[in-house]
Amino acid sequence: DYFDYIFEKLCAERDALEGCRDQEDYIQFRLKCSKEEANRLMTSYPLKRHCSNVKLKSALDFFLIEAKVDAQFVIRHHRLLPFSVMRLRERWTVINLKNIQSETK
Repeated sequence: DYFDYIFEKLCAERDALEGCRDQEDYIQFRLKCSKEEANRLMTSYPLKRHCSNVKLKSALDFFLIEAKVDAQFVIRHHRLLPFSVMRLRERWTVINLKNIQSETK
């Protein structure tokens, strides 16, 4: 029912931050960046307009674990964070197939 759906969604949002207080702390934790850098990311478009905790975690997992890029790449290209992992994965496959590596390393 609706209550269970909302409860599960709220729990998933809380759990996505892995114990951090908010998204800014989570970004600082995951990207090993300064508090000022995390604040700059959170107050810039598109993260300022809201990116759910679950979406933020899945995007960071994709970039840092699956795509194996460094935190500076994520910071430079933070506008990619709100995209779905499915879309990011498709684009990343094309980049790798065409051997476009100058910006990813």
